[in-house]
Amino acid sequence: MNARSKSRISLSLASILFCCAYIDMSTAAKLTLASTSVGAIGIVIFVHYQQKADKAAMHQGVIRDMEQQRIKRERLVDFEMQRQLEEEYRKIQNVKPSTD
Repeated sequence: MNARSKSRISLSLASILFCCAYIDMSTAAKLTLASTSVGAIGIVIFVHYQQKADKAAMHQGVIRDMEQQRIKRERLVDFEMQRQLEEEYRKIQNVKPSTD
């Protein structure tokens, strides 16, 4: 959370406290207003951090996929090289199929 968001939250909390202090409200109404306001702010903060965590997890998935694709390409190159070597060896060595 950046400084701008923190200042907005502190301003909204300050305005709630100001309203509760100077408006003729019962204690129960003040407590209800304060608790619902704190709860709403808490939910907003939680959702903000949850979205950041989800974004980071999705980014890790992209990195993992790129790594898997790189490994697959390397294995394909190795396979092609082995296939070419096999062809060369078959030309050099006269290999006949075995019969049982």
